Amino acid sequence: MPLDHLDYQYLQVFGAQTEGAAPAPDDCLTAVSFDAAGDHIAVGDCGGRIALFERARGGAEAEAGPPRYAFLAEYQSHRGEYDYVRSVDVQARVVAIRFLPARGDGELVYLTANDRDVKLWRCRAGASGKAEVVVRRNYSNASASSIVELLPRDDLFYLVDDFGVTQWWVEDPFAAYQLVDYRPAGLHDSIETLRCADLERSHGNLLAFGSNLGAVRYVDLRVASAFDKGASASALFTSPKSQIEAVKFVDPTFLAARDLCFLYVFDIRASRSAGPLQTLPINYALGPERVSALQHDASSLYEAFDLAVDRSRRFIATGNYGNLVHVYNREGTGLCFLATRAYRHRRLKRPYPGHSVLAKPLVHAGCYDSNSFLPPDKISPLHRVKHLEFHPTEDLLAVTTATNLFLYGARPDAECADYQRFDEFCAACKVG
Repeated sequence: MPLDHLDYQYLQVFGAQTEGAAPAPDDCLTAVSFDAAGDHIAVGDCGGRIALFERARGGAEAEAGPPRYAFLAEYQSHRGEYDYVRSVDVQARVVAIRFLPARGDGELVYLTANDRDVKLWRCRAGASGKAEVVVRRNYSNASASSIVELLPRDDLFYLVDDFGVTQWWVEDPFAAYQLVDYRPAGLHDSIETLRCADLERSHGNLLAFGSNLGAVRYVDLRVASAFDKGASASALFTSPKSQIEAVKFVDPTFLAARDLCFLYVFDIRASRSAGPLQTLPINYALGPERVSALQHDASSLYEAFDLAVDRSRRFIATGNYGNLVHVYNREGTGLCFLATRAYRHRRLKRPYPGHSVLAKPLVHAGCYDSNSFLPPDKISPLHRVKHLEFHPTEDLLAVTTATNLFLYGARPDAECADYQRFDEFCAACKVG
């Protein structure tokens, strides 16, 4: 019988160590992404820089053990500027990095975006053996408002901004088609904006998005060629507490979404009035005033907490304040661990999944949630896990804190024959 959670173990960390000191604003990480094979990782920061890492090859340990990565390249992808037409500052901050399908010549091809511009990049080995990164296309002023997400699909990609979703062709930087329109009739009516979006990858026809007013909606691109927020988009839910931070398709049937306090799982086949299939706690103890203060903090206005789904689609991961990582299984049992390189190990008669990273139970049955060991009055927007991504083909989780990229691998179930299940560990802790 397989374990009910992966047995996470710390593997690597990249980035400057800033414990005890506030990080430089430009050094804060804002995006992370794997390519389709999982051989490369890209991270972006507030200063508009991209760092690339490649999987280490050679040696019995590198081939047999969990993936290990080495630095490949770093360069400036976007720069801040002043938009004189709109009288606003355009930040250099990297909003999204998305790899495109691999090319036969070994080149890496990927998209990056800041608030207004999208760029198509090519990375390949140069004559000197070092990686050469060049920009192939520049989709200048791709959006008149702030870009939220990029969602690639074959030879096109969807650009999500504050007021809609636009379809672009990768090879044509001048042609675009509006798919979803959230723009109000008058600027004084600008109340609802998009905060996040996701594309269902296996079929490519379902597009979900969440808004600052707590609404979760999805559209089927096979039904119509264009949608507005009222008539055509199927509304699943409206969060009673706060804006939607992230949405993520688990599979073509189930959609995960989170706000600041809860993780929701929906069955999109159910009626609109059915509500969430599961509601799991993240920051259950936060009151409305504290939620409002955190959401209006300057560091929170432009960056939300991500969701990630593992390759088996059994686990949903997200971040939290206090540099905490939350992982939930499909049965609703959750574990939580601190993103750090320093763990104090202790001997256990029967280890449990996540014991090497000191994972704690995270369930809502009146016992534990993250506020049991992260008091609301100790929450700091500077210390949180915002972005994370599962490896596409192996049990590995990439996690970013303010300035660090952490990699956590999982032991195969075959090596965990003597482990107790995590729900058994919870029962022993009198949780659940």
